[in-house]
Amino acid sequence: MATRRSYGTGSLWERTDQGGSVTFYGEWRADGRKVRRRVGPKRAEGGRDGLTRAQAERELRRLMAEIVPTPHAAGDALTIAELGRRYVARMRHDGRKHSSIVAVESVLATWLVPYFAERDLRRVRVEDVRDLARMMEKGTRSGPRRKGDRRYRRPLATKTVRDRIGTLSAMLALAERQGWVAGNVAKRVVDLPRGAPQVSES
Repeated sequence: MATRRSYGTGSLWERTDQGGSVTFYGEWRADGRKVRRRVGPKRAEGGRDGLTRAQAERELRRLMAEIVPTPHAAGDALTIAELGRRYVARMRHDGRKHSSIVAVESVLATWLVPYFAERDLRRVRVEDVRDLARMMEKGTRSGPRRKGDRRYRRPLATKTVRDRIGTLSAMLALAERQGWVAGNVAKRVVDLPRGAPQVSES
């Protein structure tokens, strides 16, 4: 059974095999990716071999400090969904407000994931981001209408469009710092709308 701690400190649990032997396993997140490792055998009551829970906790912390997963394999596509997961994980690690995290997750689900889908973000161009901004102005979404979404196909307010593109830019800035993309194309979009379309905050 896993022992949960505060975010970033991982979890430790026990697994019993068919022969009755018990092994400690640990799990944690690094750069938004889940890491799972075998920690070691559990010491039987009255025995000398294996790890006590306190020793397993220390070994888990050592593993967390030493094992750094490859953030992005060069041959793999970096999708907006994957980048979003890593960005939200970083927000939680940095102690950002729950409301801010929920807002980012909403932008991902409503606009960014439907629009970019499985596209490799390393191949996204400035014009792709401009097209997304234009869609927001018109209220045109790539994905199907979600249940209970009363603002579907309603244009976004100018400030909302800029905020949504700003969220994308913040994600791409993280990707650029980590070396996952060559540059932040959203930052280069300087001609975002400045008018006053119909207001909607979705």
